[in-house]
Amino acid sequence: MLFRSASLCYITVCANDDRDIAAYQALGATHAYSELVMAIHLHDYAVVAPAYVVQRACGADVTTWNAMDPEGEPWLNSCDVAAAEMGHYAIFRGDAMVARGRSLRMPSGYSYASMVYVHPAQRRHGLGRALMQAILNDDVAAGMHTSTLMASYEGAALYATLGYITVAQTHVFTL
Repeated sequence: MLFRSASLCYITVCANDDRDIAAYQALGATHAYSELVMAIHLHDYAVVAPAYVVQRACGADVTTWNAMDPEGEPWLNSCDVAAAEMGHYAIFRGDAMVARGRSLRMPSGYSYASMVYVHPAQRRHGLGRALMQAILNDDVAAGMHTSTLMASYEGAALYATLGYITVAQTHVFTL
């Protein structure tokens, strides 16, 4: 996959061998980061009530939730929030959003979790687990059979404890 921004060109490749990284670097590409493609068959997932209250966004939440994002990134738009196949989730502590994520549910029965983020000061308290449990619970309720995601190496351990397995490794390069 090739993506161009104003100043950089990105290429994403699926490869499981370090020699593949070296081959792209030999062509002049700079290795930016790597991620894991992970999946879980939802018939293997046992629905569990999250340990924290997880809220699902509605149209009225877009502006407020974007302003409160723990990563400082606008991640909601009115069209996505209105779409029945998309779920946007957040956990709050007091008036602060400390974790967020979303799921896109496809007609094929696959869902894709993305934008999962927990504020660094709030990590290691079970917030990511609670967020993913809410997403997976809703995916099961919607009749999805498989959930997929792109995981950082840091987040992969959490997803593995939920039942996700690594199916591929991707590498992003800049040109």
